[in-house]
Amino acid sequence: MSESIYLGFSVVFPLLFYMIIGIAAKRSGWMNEKTYVEMNRVVFRVFLAVLLFLNAYSVDADSAFGGENIKVLILSLTALAVVFTGALIVSRFLIPDKARRAVLIQGIYRSNLALFGLPVSMAIYGEGKQETVAVLIAVVVPVFNIIAAVLLNQAKGGRISIGGILKKTLSNPLVLASVLGLVFSIVKMPIAQFIMTPLEGLSKAATPLAFMVLGGSLNAESIRKNMKAIVTMCFIRLVLVPGIVLSCAVLSGISGAALVAVLVAFASPIAVSSYTMAKELEVSPDLAGELVAATTLMSILTMFMWIALLNFMKFI
Repeated sequence: MSESIYLGFSVVFPLLFYMIIGIAAKRSGWMNEKTYVEMNRVVFRVFLAVLLFLNAYSVDADSAFGGENIKVLILSLTALAVVFTGALIVSRFLIPDKARRAVLIQGIYRSNLALFGLPVSMAIYGEGKQETVAVLIAVVVPVFNIIAAVLLNQAKGGRISIGGILKKTLSNPLVLASVLGLVFSIVKMPIAQFIMTPLEGLSKAATPLAFMVLGGSLNAESIRKNMKAIVTMCFIRLVLVPGIVLSCAVLSGISGAALVAVLVAFASPIAVSSYTMAKELEVSPDLAGELVAATTLMSILTMFMWIALLNFMKFI
């Protein structure tokens, strides 16, 4: 049991440490909110994109979309459809306000897979075993974006443009990087070492910078508003949904690095981009931001518990 607790702690602590540095830098006045907004743009468009590209590029093209990866992908898409449909049906009876309902539904199904996926997987298994996570990011993240765009546009009462949704999804740098890396891997495109060296340098800075920015962007004081909704959402997003999906995955025979991919897809906090989209469309953005902040803070504890539990039970 002590080894399982240590594993959970060793995975989560570095992420927490980076977030604390981000919070400290903001409170000390070294960096302000505008700086974090600009840094966030660079981190997502450059550092994380390079990290995702290299991980997708390192995937064995012959096995990426076969065997256990396909099983994980099918299970994840099925679970996503069930979770979204269930949230859509239940919320219609409980939440009359369309804007709040859309934001809460988005929070239930839309995890921060893009940001948490690779750091957690690499912390547990090291580099070289992230092909399942890379496949999920390339397929599931675009689905997240498409559903969110339709959901929030409907809540606003606006016109839904399929072309516009697809354009935004395909212009997402994280999606583009994952797809491009997989394509390079499939066609076996060689990359010269003088290009690979700076790319690897950028990728190593991705995780620390991303979590520093995330920490500096949090506003814990705003969590006090809508406390009932926030507590409920933390339980659903971080405990209930992953508990059901992980149980189904284990019963399906999924384990090891593939199970970690399922873990980060369904047990990570609400995606930061969910707030960005809600803000852009003015669909209850304050609530969306509070949910991102609360689930991100709580996920440090719940992710630790899930990793320790799955390791103790010899599933990872």
